[in-house]
Amino acid sequence: MTIISLPGSSGYLDASNNRKVSYFSNPYVLGLTFVAGIGGLLFGYDTGVISGALLYIKDDFPEVNQSSFLQETIVSMALVGAMIGAAAGGGLMIILDGRKLLCLLMLFSYWDLW
Repeated sequence: MTIISLPGSSGYLDASNNRKVSYFSNPYVLGLTFVAGIGGLLFGYDTGVISGALLYIKDDFPEVNQSSFLQETIVSMALVGAMIGAAAGGGLMIILDGRKLLCLLMLFSYWDLW
């Protein structure tokens, strides 16, 4: 993607008439784009997994099958949990050392695989 800047169109880019800015040459922008893309992919995957699990939850709990509010609450609680986890992660990194937090997360991952 290349943007051609016309003279006077931007206060930063009117040094020459043929100035071109390429976003693919900036590694910072590429990194941010990659992280945002992975975040969107994981968000969609998570929503798909929860909607698939909701089919079995509706079979086991008739109250959930009759109430759309309970179904919406089940789907949204995973997103609320992700927000709380992301908000708590920064605080835990400050309180605990990074190495201790990494060991704790590895322990949780081990328990999850067990």
